[in-house]
Amino acid sequence: ALRYAARTALEHQPVASWQERAVKEQRLPTGLTAWTALMRNGKNLMPTDIFYQLTDGPWNALTPGQKQEALWLMHQCLGRDVRRRPANDRVWATRFPDASPVVNAELARLLSRLGVPEAVPKILNQLAAETDQARRLHYLFVLRQARAGWTPEHRREYFTALREAGKTLG
Repeated sequence: ALRYAARTALEHQPVASWQERAVKEQRLPTGLTAWTALMRNGKNLMPTDIFYQLTDGPWNALTPGQKQEALWLMHQCLGRDVRRRPANDRVWATRFPDASPVVNAELARLLSRLGVPEAVPKILNQLAAETDQARRLHYLFVLRQARAGWTPEHRREYFTALREAGKTLG
């Protein structure tokens, strides 16, 4: 509640007075609040800087809720012409899978969107281990958008899982 109030107060201040400080924020939880305020401002305000702060930040120190917020920010940055480097994109592959199923769902979506070649085998492994039908369908949906990292064996695994999903009830 306190972070929400802080972000709301920040959003009502002139952006020029806090933008630079927000982008340079080194403490990731504090940065999440400030960066969310920047993105919600609706302007194309330094998405590349925010993208790299999120990529370089201490991921394991975040709570699942903070990880979800960070992933939301990543998607916002990607929608705003971020200048990316493949090596930085691969950092996200090292963060998958996570202990949280909700975070895993968003990480899978991000990896697919980034086009990280390691995404396909990692998501397929997660799909094979998943018992929840809704999450299995989510991984299948995410994989259909993946462009890189496919092998003939991966395609067989994907279509076998897709065929099995068609047999489930509900």
